[in-house]
Amino acid sequence: MKLMVWYRKWLIDCVTESCSLHGRPAMKPNHLSPLALLQFSWQAIQVAFYLDVGIAFLTMKWLKLWERYSTLIVSLMGVMAGGALLLAVIRYWRFTYRLTDGGLTINKGLVNRQVQHIPYRQIQTIQRQQSWFLQPWHLEQLIIETAEKVSEDDLIQLPLVRQTVGDELIAHQRQSQNATASKHGDQSVQSEPATQRLRVSWHDLNVYALSSVNIVLIMGVVAWFGQQVFDVGRGGVWRRMTSLVGQWSVWQISMAVGVVMLVSYACAYAQIMAQYYHFTIERRATVVTVTRGWLQRRQASVALSRIQAVKLQQNWLRQWLHLTTVQVVTASQVGDTEDNDELKLLPVVPQSQALTTVSRFIDWVPTMITNLTSLDRRARWAVIRNCLLLWSSLLLVVGLIVLKIGRQSLSWLLISLPIWVAVAVLQGSYASHWRGAAINSDTILILQTSHFFTRQQWVLPRNQVQALIIKQSWWMRASHSAHLRVSIRDGRHERTITVRYLPTTMVRQIQGWYVPNDKALNVN
Repeated sequence: MKLMVWYRKWLIDCVTESCSLHGRPAMKPNHLSPLALLQFSWQAIQVAFYLDVGIAFLTMKWLKLWERYSTLIVSLMGVMAGGALLLAVIRYWRFTYRLTDGGLTINKGLVNRQVQHIPYRQIQTIQRQQSWFLQPWHLEQLIIETAEKVSEDDLIQLPLVRQTVGDELIAHQRQSQNATASKHGDQSVQSEPATQRLRVSWHDLNVYALSSVNIVLIMGVVAWFGQQVFDVGRGGVWRRMTSLVGQWSVWQISMAVGVVMLVSYACAYAQIMAQYYHFTIERRATVVTVTRGWLQRRQASVALSRIQAVKLQQNWLRQWLHLTTVQVVTASQVGDTEDNDELKLLPVVPQSQALTTVSRFIDWVPTMITNLTSLDRRARWAVIRNCLLLWSSLLLVVGLIVLKIGRQSLSWLLISLPIWVAVAVLQGSYASHWRGAAINSDTILILQTSHFFTRQQWVLPRNQVQALIIKQSWWMRASHSAHLRVSIRDGRHERTITVRYLPTTMVRQIQGWYVPNDKALNVN
């Protein structure tokens, strides 16, 4: 009887959810979508499967009880699977949420009941994720981060809710951020247009995909997969393949390598186009929203107050094409894992228009950068020397390994030694040329760094700089240079931006910019 009552209540909740999906507001706390029950059940089945495998291994291998108590063990495994499904049903039944005028309230748990109330003013970022199979149902997952978040486990999630819930939640967040900014006398919200919106064009997205260097990674994966296939069939397959390749001419081998490279590049191109499909950036009030993706639609909304720095990045190819990628470092976990948790604001933009475009969405970003103070000649030679020492150490280790494995390959390493020395010199020259710093205004610091043929320009507001560290060894005093380290907040961690061998005059100016009342500047 109780089961029928629960089923009737659950069916009513599903109807209420369906009514809300079509625009009729619910008068009670909402359950998740019924599809969330399938998701919870799948997660529970996975946990039960690993437990059952552990029980089977324990009873068969160690305790040797399978032959005598096989029926009992199988029954226990079935009970565990059924119990996991029952827990999934309870988890779904007890999970409810409600959007009120004051905030978001979430109720969950049966034995250990938990009530979470999140005021809209405490919401810092909102992430929306929607896989392709959820798009026909208009369902998505919401990940909410508050100012009190201290670990990854503190993320607040609403799995599989209708899209209107995310729209309403973002609208409340924007209203709250706008009210807070007005309360503190921030006039930028009133002076700015209501909405700033930009969608990356198909042409720019194609240029970004074609100028990607992910082909190296994909070719490495292809080579690893091929090696695994050859290892499996090392007998006849390996001999037939080597004999076949041995009969090929030079142009046939070149053609095969070209096909592999072309396929790898096509895979990289398709992956980037699907990842950044319909890339859109939008600002309303004091909230910036980035939307992208085709098969996996992702949307991240972050308050302007959470942005710690803006980074303009160019690899050697995009630098040659005068293109720039713009990313932001935030005090939250809204970034991409492939980009060190940095939120990509614009995947590609012409270099001459980068700052002007970004300043439309982030007020404190300047429209132009003043002349940077670069490294002097002595400092550049020091950077080249460090690269030569690093590459020499790596080549020495590789040479020792080759010498131990087989001396025949050592001759090839010695023949290619001038090439590696040239690469080290080029890398050092590039890194030393694209390093510098500039004080753009009383509130903005510009740092330029580089590593392995990639250049980064950092736009740092003074109120977001957590610490400024200056390092100078005794022999650097003679060359009048020092290392500058600037620390900012990056999610739950610290991000350190280092510019090495800066002139001490520039370091002294930056120290005075950061601590204007400090008269004890001890940098020679």
